Amino acid sequence: MNNLKPIDKISARVLKNEYLFISLTVVAFALKPLNIQYSNLITIVLLSTVSLAYVLAAQKSFPEEEAKEMNSFFFKLGGIASGIAIIGILFNILDFPNSKMLVIVGSTTVMIILGIIAINKDNKINMSLFSPTLKLRFLFISLISIVFLLDEYEIIAI
Repeated sequence: MNNLKPIDKISARVLKNEYLFISLTVVAFALKPLNIQYSNLITIVLLSTVSLAYVLAAQKSFPEEEAKEMNSFFFKLGGIASGIAIIGILFNILDFPNSKMLVIVGSTTVMIILGIIAINKDNKINMSLFSPTLKLRFLFISLISIVFLLDEYEIIAI
């Protein structure tokens, strides 16, 4: 019998469809420079949905033995930081003031977690928790955040 909590079902579905979220986000950003009608609206709705999905997926509950370790902390922090970075990018698209701060905080946290995962030599973190798609999400959000920050400081033009 399936006794998963509703939030665990949502988390499993989000993690299962990670490639779909990343692909749709790439398509939304590709539509933006083409000036296709409603491309901004599509991007806003998609980023809002993806951000909410990542934050909800971060609320996944863990078995007792994993919850005591740093596994659940990094997993939850990564999901929430991903959501914050995406909301910052969304606010940047909408030209809200101080959107840079959300992008910086979220992407810096994601980059730190990605670095910790990469240099995990003492095996304090259970690497099976961080699937390749989750690592790809962290890398993808870091790259998009860097592009948006470079555009904000007029180093590159999107």
